Amino acid sequence: GVRVVTYGSDYSNEWSVVNAVPNLEGGTDFVVVRAGRPLGRVSVPLPGLHNVLNALSVIAAAAMLDAADALGDGRSAVADVDFTSVSLDETRASAAVARAAEALGGFKGVARRFQQVAALPQCVIYDDYAHHPTEVRATIQAARQRHDTARIWVVFQPHTYSRLAQFFDDFVPAFGGAQRVLVTDVFGAREEAVERGGGEGGVWDAEALAEAIEGPAAAYMPTIQDAVERVVWELKASQLIGEQEPPVIISMGAGDITCLGERLVQRIKGEIEFLD
Repeated sequence: GVRVVTYGSDYSNEWSVVNAVPNLEGGTDFVVVRAGRPLGRVSVPLPGLHNVLNALSVIAAAAMLDAADALGDGRSAVADVDFTSVSLDETRASAAVARAAEALGGFKGVARRFQQVAALPQCVIYDDYAHHPTEVRATIQAARQRHDTARIWVVFQPHTYSRLAQFFDDFVPAFGGAQRVLVTDVFGAREEAVERGGGEGGVWDAEALAEAIEGPAAAYMPTIQDAVERVVWELKASQLIGEQEPPVIISMGAGDITCLGERLVQRIKGEIEFLD
């Protein structure tokens, strides 16, 4: 049978979190709560509420599987378990949290999820797969948690014209937590640009998004290399005006924008010198 288990940051869920605070590793410490009872403290080395909730979902699932005796060699029988009859007592739930805390403490994340490319004197560079407005917000929030006073620069490559057209209005405010945004051409994946309806004219493209973004200063860069050159130029300008803390630069998108970090490292090492 199917059993619905709720989890989230709100206390009304069966599984929730309290006392979530940044830790010294740049991640988050939090207390796992089930049915109003605290079960244990967990530390994840990754920043952002979305990573806390991802960890919480794993803990809840693991606890239910453990209660159903569906771990280890019995894993193949999970599909046959009637979870509506599974009982999870506090002792077993606390033990599951303790085991999960040990495992999550060594988790270093996955590729292209707020993955650090380089930490240079001039900037810190990350790469992230974010290509949906919610993911964009979450990644910027994670960057702000880890680098609380740094300027955050985003280089965003929209992924497919159809997705950009569908979520255009949601993308417009999604970059509000950043201080600078560069938008490269859409990674079209063989799609053609989508024309705007309602008599607006034009198409839903990267240039239109750059013009529409609310909050940070935004600019359209046709190619990834154009974005690299612009970032290098702005880093030089930051040095000239005496900016002390290096900015955090995040490449975002599901296409070939992932190459930006390495290109940027190469250009910085060849082009930017320390100022006396």
